[in-house]
Amino acid sequence: MLKAKDLVIQKRKELLPKPGPDHQYAFGALTTDHMLEIDYDHLNGGWQKPLIKPVEPFELDPANATLHYAIECFEGAKAYIKTDDPSKVILYRINRNFERMKSSHKQLGFPMFDVDEMVECTSKLIDLERDWIPNRPSHSMYLRPTSIAMDNSVGISTIRKMKTFVVLSPVGPYYPRGFVPVKLYCDTAVVRAWPNGFGDKKIGGNYAPTLKISREGNAKHGCD
Repeated sequence: MLKAKDLVIQKRKELLPKPGPDHQYAFGALTTDHMLEIDYDHLNGGWQKPLIKPVEPFELDPANATLHYAIECFEGAKAYIKTDDPSKVILYRINRNFERMKSSHKQLGFPMFDVDEMVECTSKLIDLERDWIPNRPSHSMYLRPTSIAMDNSVGISTIRKMKTFVVLSPVGPYYPRGFVPVKLYCDTAVVRAWPNGFGDKKIGGNYAPTLKISREGNAKHGCD
């Protein structure tokens, strides 16, 4: 089982330069020094030791199942500097995000995990990277937990290997106009969710087909 007590921390030797006080944070444009990475191998005891390590690329085989079948899921959560006590960091209901991630795991055939253990591992990552959190109004640290299949097979029915990881990104408001009412564009030509479907799961296959409609809403209709 995945256990936070087994967490191994490998620190970056030379830390990246942090943004200055006047930096304009584009949403998701930056990542911090370190990430959380947890591998799963069915034939090697299941969940491996969780690892906090410097952010670095993955190497994927061309037959990787995620590349062919979008066997992946993700979450989005935030951490904030406490307004009345800048020494403290608040993780906003991250346990609920990991509960939904477990639901996505079940849909995709990924292994289950203990939510409290995953929260503890993620909290350790936040503690290490707290100096990256912007201490200014309407800003936060965005968390992106993700799970991907690591089986290298074009034909697949059972997940034997997978990877869960968390990257962090200091951000400002999601929409460039800030925290104001947003303009939405609705198109009935593409259906994202349907009864008995999996629109309640945060998986990549729910998002990719809607990006075209999103671009049209931006470019043709001036929507957010």
